Amino acid sequence: MHLARRLLALTVVVAGCSDQPGAPDARPPCWIPEATTPGGSLELGTGEFGFEPMPDPLRVVYGSQGGFHMVVNTRVTGMLAGNPSDVNDPGNPRTRFRAFFVDTGVNVNGAECPIRLAYKPSAGSTQELLVSSAILFEIGYPEHLIFGREIRIEAEIIDAAGTYARDEKTIRCAAPEGWQSMVDAGV
Repeated sequence: MHLARRLLALTVVVAGCSDQPGAPDARPPCWIPEATTPGGSLELGTGEFGFEPMPDPLRVVYGSQGGFHMVVNTRVTGMLAGNPSDVNDPGNPRTRFRAFFVDTGVNVNGAECPIRLAYKPSAGSTQELLVSSAILFEIGYPEHLIFGREIRIEAEIIDAAGTYARDEKTIRCAAPEGWQSMVDAGV
């Protein structure tokens, strides 16, 4: 009987730890593509100050905190753009960026959750992300494990109506502009 009570208590504890919607103390998942309808279109690109088509190779950036990242940006058509005047508006779409090393399949930084920013009017009927985003390499990744490597970058969006679109590009990472002079200067 003692063993039966222990199993029952363990079952209750495990059930309480569930990440299923509606479970006690469960946090809502950050990404639910199963509850969406395909539609619209999403184009993955780069551009810190506005959308630019994704080049290959893509120059990585050496950030002020001593790590490397890739600048990513997107533009959409046929999606609800959200509210560019309010970054906290719950109607803003969720845009998720992920990147994987092509040769190993390893996620560049382990990110799984989206950003929640609106899109602003762009050329024609397109909308572009309010501000660019970045895919950070894990802290401590040395340049010889980044430069020259192929990366598959994925972008996905879910708007307030549950419309889902995605795009992906495979690029080769290039050293930041002026990298050798930074190395020579001891950066």
